[in-house]
Amino acid sequence: MEKSCLSFWLYLLLLAPVAAQVNLDSLKVVWQDETQPDSNRLKAGFTLAWEGYLFSQPDSAYYFSQLQLELAREKGLKKYESAALNTLGIYYAMRGDYPQALDHFSQSLKIKEEIGDTIGIAAALNNIGRIYDDQGDYTQALDHYSRSLKMEEALGNKGGISASLNAIGTIYMNQGDYTQALNHYTRSLTISEEIGDKRGIANSLGNIGKIYKNQGDYAQALEYYIRNLKITETLGDKVGLALTLINIGTIYTNQGDYVQGLEHYSRGLKIYEELGDKGGIANGLAHIASIYEKQGNYAEALNYLSRSLKIKEEIGNKEQIASSLHNIGIIYKDLGNYTQAISYGERGLRMAREVGKLQTLAFAAGHLYYSYKAAGRSKQALEMYELYIQMHDSLNSEENQRATIRFEYQQQALADSLTNAQEKALAQVAYENQLGRQRLQLGFAAGVGGLLALLAVVLFVNGRRRRKTNELLRLQKGEIELKSNQNELLLKEIHHRVKNNLQTISSLLYLQSAHIKDADVKQAVVAGQHRVESMALIHQKLYQRENLAAIEMKDYLTNLGQSLLSTFGYPPERIGLHIAMEELELDVDSAVPLGLIVNELITNSLKYAFPDGRSGTITVSLKQVGEGLELFVGDDGVGAANTASGTSFGSQLVRLLTTQLGGQLEQGVGDGYWTRILLKENETSVKNYTKFHVN
Repeated sequence: MEKSCLSFWLYLLLLAPVAAQVNLDSLKVVWQDETQPDSNRLKAGFTLAWEGYLFSQPDSAYYFSQLQLELAREKGLKKYESAALNTLGIYYAMRGDYPQALDHFSQSLKIKEEIGDTIGIAAALNNIGRIYDDQGDYTQALDHYSRSLKMEEALGNKGGISASLNAIGTIYMNQGDYTQALNHYTRSLTISEEIGDKRGIANSLGNIGKIYKNQGDYAQALEYYIRNLKITETLGDKVGLALTLINIGTIYTNQGDYVQGLEHYSRGLKIYEELGDKGGIANGLAHIASIYEKQGNYAEALNYLSRSLKIKEEIGNKEQIASSLHNIGIIYKDLGNYTQAISYGERGLRMAREVGKLQTLAFAAGHLYYSYKAAGRSKQALEMYELYIQMHDSLNSEENQRATIRFEYQQQALADSLTNAQEKALAQVAYENQLGRQRLQLGFAAGVGGLLALLAVVLFVNGRRRRKTNELLRLQKGEIELKSNQNELLLKEIHHRVKNNLQTISSLLYLQSAHIKDADVKQAVVAGQHRVESMALIHQKLYQRENLAAIEMKDYLTNLGQSLLSTFGYPPERIGLHIAMEELELDVDSAVPLGLIVNELITNSLKYAFPDGRSGTITVSLKQVGEGLELFVGDDGVGAANTASGTSFGSQLVRLLTTQLGGQLEQGVGDGYWTRILLKENETSVKNYTKFHVN
């Protein structure tokens, strides 16, 4: 929602400026007066559509723009034809109709190229880039933004340069590369301050504030938003003022200060209502609903969300409609009204399919999965889970593509920089060589001096070359680091996909178990589900860590044990879990079988050690003993009762995995039941795990 508002502001900044205050009635008179010159009528119609109606009555803006387009084409006035197409492009973008928006912006660009409007071409490229950006096509967006930036730099148009830098910064922000985003926004802010462009300053301040907000640095975010607020107030920019108030309200809401959050949301909403800005009103209502939802006041939350949805349906923005439908469905799910939750969720999914955006589809599928699951509709729940995984995997694939885009963009910038530097160096060397030849012609008396001068030039050039070589090596090192980071990202993606696939198998087993009547068979399927989850947890821990080759076992075993306690429904006050070990890293080949062993042993204790409401503690330790490892899992339960399942599949699995690791298994009874496995780092077992170290 916030991103959409920022998009509209980008369109505003890229258009030719118009008067801040206009008399709509006088404009209508000029537009309707056929005795007026055509250019006057078209200019009045453009201003009327833009200033008067686009953000308050978009359908009226569409009507006027279509009339202007017809008149401009009839009279052959290309400049105004392009302006009308641009306004229509913004109208379609506001409705979320990206194909139509892209078509109109592209037509506008073609005309600007025909009439040689260079500044207009750069602006149109940015508008087209914005459409690709909103659709998540960052390759095309970055291409158009970069072309626009080069044109603005060639023209020396600092305002346009600032706008393009802001646009490129938005791509990096959407990709989560806050360092690059902040760099571009800061450069844009510096240029806007140099030329005194207050609108540009306010826009950059707002974007920088959003970066800090996304990073959770609310103090910094608030500082930039307040600076933005002061400028928009001096400009009399009511739309910008309302947006900034909403952003500040979000800061307070995220910090749990709902009073201040509601106050700023309400002030922003009031301004939108005064302006008749339907999109802004819907935005403000949705933000207020979020506060009531956080406070548990679902009736008020539904009231505000329903009002917001109605306005979004009037505007026709499908992505925003889908968002509201999802949010309403979530509230009904929390209320236990699964019929309504599913109804709104299914409507939201249909709308999301029409939008075709991966993130929107993933959110819709995730909501419906939980609603179907809560309602006991297992088949539909599985379908939604599979759709969610599919969309989530596609999003992760996009993240890899975005990383490649960032790398290629930085490479191109580096290449341009090196080319310019090489040209300057060659020119300098040519000049210095010419100077040396002139000195040699001074004669014998000046010969020695000339030779010395030439020697100095050679030394200087060699020194420059050495510095250039060192700089090139430094840049190449940076490229290698970038490639290394890219490979690291791909490896994380592999672990993420493995985790997702294992979770899908776990969900299938869960859904299958719901239909099994035989208690023994059901118990076996559930046990299999737990084993799969223990392996999925391994890969989840891997892609969340800096070290992608090793697992920190204390954290892993703690999470595994707590997950099993939760699954069996034991409250912490009845069964305690004690992980008695230091931090220890193992590779995946060792961590997976050890995790499965611990899963079986804890499960065994939970099933047999504490009957009849008995309380107790399960202890797990993994430590270095000499050059090997010792795993211990024990409980203080009833002891021998555990051995009832000594011939079960779980016990067989423990013995099999111990043999696979080249370990020795000991089990016994004494104040409970315990298992100890000693793993020695010898010629056979060294292949199963790496040299481990204690942090």
